[in-house]
Formats: sequence, structure tokens, C-alpha cells
Amino acid sequence: MTSTLDCETAFAEPLARINAKLDALAMPLVEASQSISATGEQLFHAINALYTMARERQVHARFSPSQDQPEAEVAAMSEEDDDCDGLF
Repeated sequence: MTSTLDCETAFAEPLARINAKLDALAMPLVEASQSISATGEQLFHAINALYTMARERQVHARFSPSQDQPEAEVAAMSEEDDDCDGLF
């Protein structure tokens, strides 16, 4: 399709309209210090410290085992495995 249709020309205007509508719906950006309380910031840092891609894979495997892991066993993963390599 892309060889027979100039996608940029064909879709630029509709995509620009969609972008303008989404932009109008978006919340304005503010500095974190203006929008997050001290307690909220502490909570954010606590969640950030616990959440890793390796941990996400372990949780995902527990609920959605692959064909290779019928019992939903998950191999131990190191922090080096936490590299955002496509989520799972």
C-alpha cells in the first residue's frame, strides 16, 4: 500500500486534526513540585523502587504462563534483565 499511496500526503491532514483534538483534551503540564504533595512524591519513589521489568515479567508469568512454563514457574532474573526489552 505504501508503494502506491503517498501516506504522508494522504493522511497528514486527518492526523493533524486528530492531534489537535487530542491536544485540546490533554491536561496542561505542570511542574512536579506543583502537582505532587510530599506524601505523593514519597509514594511515587516507593513504587518506582519496587517496579522493574524483571518483576513485571514474573507477575505476568504467574497469571499468564507460556507454553514453556505450564506451571507458571519463573526463572530468577537479575537487575541486568531489567532493560525494557519488549516488556516480556
